[in-house]
Amino acid sequence: VVNDRVDARYLLEDRQAYALVLVEAMAAGLPCIATNVGGNNEIISHGENGLIVDPESADSLTKAIKQLVCNKQLRKQMGERAKITACQCFDSTITMGTIMQTMDVSPRVQGGSNVSEDQSPSMTCRAF
Repeated sequence: VVNDRVDARYLLEDRQAYALVLVEAMAAGLPCIATNVGGNNEIISHGENGLIVDPESADSLTKAIKQLVCNKQLRKQMGERAKITACQCFDSTITMGTIMQTMDVSPRVQGGSNVSEDQSPSMTCRAF
């Protein structure tokens, strides 16, 4: 916490299949530091929208925290990229559409009619 507000999110798990908390933090515009376990490195692009550290190295964690704490511009840039990543890659509307396409299922609205193809997903990020 810096200046009474959160500037970054840290996830220091030694095992994690998929960390929804990372996607939520990224959607809020926060750069994340996470350990290189599970799917974390599929969510975070090291150096672009957050930092990935060795789960067994306190030194790599310390270096990553210092890097973000000491560089406000880097935090801001990574946070902006994190939000874009969360909204483009993990938005629930986009994800559901991809799943339905893969399964060859037409989206339905209440009453059972097909959703119009010209309906575009909301610009609101629904990453969680």
